[in-house]
Amino acid sequence: MRIGPFGRREQPKQGTRDLLRSYPLRNPLVQTKVKENGEIQLEIPLKKPSRWVRLLASPPEKKVIELDKLGSFVWNRCDGNHSFEEIVDDMVNEFKFTKAEARVSLTAFLKNLAEKGLMAFFLRDQAPSRDAPGAEQVGATDGTRQDG
Repeated sequence: MRIGPFGRREQPKQGTRDLLRSYPLRNPLVQTKVKENGEIQLEIPLKKPSRWVRLLASPPEKKVIELDKLGSFVWNRCDGNHSFEEIVDDMVNEFKFTKAEARVSLTAFLKNLAEKGLMAFFLRDQAPSRDAPGAEQVGATDGTRQDG
């Protein structure tokens, strides 16, 4: 089943090999606010409820997620220009993780974000940018590819 890069449908799990060579890209619909301590707050727009629900209650228009120092560090690098392995190396240098610890932590964090529709992954075969010919897009939570 093919979906958009930030789709939220139930999908087979993405292959680890594809994830390790991917370029994570955050969902552009998510707004970020940098707090005074440098940590990031994500603001995720929610679907508008039906008119009847709005008459009965005042549902929130957005969901807010607070990232800690490590989550903020990773979020800032998920711009489609940093590969998974580059982010791992940055984590090793900044937070003194071993490579194995950084890979496990990053994999869990990115898969969690992808399951929520906040992250997509792109594969590149020597393409300089995600819009360049040869770039492949990997769905948010699966290994399906879509030519980009």
